[in-house]
Amino acid sequence: MSNKIETAFEKIIFASRWLQAPLYAGLIVGAILYAYKYVVELIHLCITIN
Repeated sequence: MSNKIETAFEKIIFASRWLQAPLYAGLIVGAILYAYKYVVELIHLCITIN
């Protein structure tokens, strides 16, 4: 009985990672956008600093 509960719990934990995948994908996209904006602003600053 305990082994069945443990196996079910492990399967639920293992499957729950797919609930987190969209969140991580959103964080990655957000980080890429922030990095892009940072580079654009840095280039603009370097050009206009003269």
